[in-house]
Amino acid sequence: MRVDVIDSFDTLVRLRSNWDAVYAADPEAQYFMSWPWIAGWFKRLRYQWLVPAVRKEGSSDYVGFFPVQLRTERTRDGAFHNELRTGGGYFAGYAGFICDPDVEEDGIRAFAEATKQLNWSRLHLENIFVSPRRLRGFLSAFPAPEFLTGKVRRPDDGDGIDHDVYVYVNLPGDWEEFLNGRLGPATRKTARRTLRAIDDAAEYRVTDVTAATLERDLQILLRFWENQWGAKLAARYHPGLPQAMINNFRNMLRCAFEDDALYLPCFGRARSRSACKQP
Repeated sequence: MRVDVIDSFDTLVRLRSNWDAVYAADPEAQYFMSWPWIAGWFKRLRYQWLVPAVRKEGSSDYVGFFPVQLRTERTRDGAFHNELRTGGGYFAGYAGFICDPDVEEDGIRAFAEATKQLNWSRLHLENIFVSPRRLRGFLSAFPAPEFLTGKVRRPDDGDGIDHDVYVYVNLPGDWEEFLNGRLGPATRKTARRTLRAIDDAAEYRVTDVTAATLERDLQILLRFWENQWGAKLAARYHPGLPQAMINNFRNMLRCAFEDDALYLPCFGRARSRSACKQP
């Protein structure tokens, strides 16, 4: 296996069809590893980004991609060090790499060996979401005592929430199957009654975001988020953090809309400005 390091956005654009092919072939691929999301994030990222890309010897087509960020951080004692982070670090819900499953073992090993050659003192696998098999294959290339491995402790926000727990639900194929198979009789009855009330109501309506309403609807949605989290995050971390996060949310939601990957139903009065449903 050979590894090329991509650090040019123009090159990243030219590789979209190759990236899409690997994404489609990888059973562990998820949206935050898709080309539209990675490219949209890297286009706006103010830190240096890199993408080690794996290909077979003698082939020009890549079989795996590992987007990362290279950042210079300052420790409490004032010293500076290079830190390598997952490509969507601090923002993506899930991060990691994609790889053709036919060459998974060799590809992941190549990612690890290439990573070891980069200039860093700390490798931070922020929000990495890969199978235990893949993670073991990657980390086994960083043996002790040359490398120290540990789990990063997230700060306690005082809300009693373990932010390392991510909940997901395997949904059935259609809504009726979900209602009949996943909900109890009382909850199912309430859901049907509520939905009928919305469908029959002349005063309210549910609409989907459009190009004409995108900016307005995003503004409403982000205002809900700011009301819920802004003051808390500003007090806990930094006064400018909420606005920086809102800017990131807005940019990436726009990218998702352009890629036809944004589902944003809005609930409001039929003859007035609609308001996005609060999550």
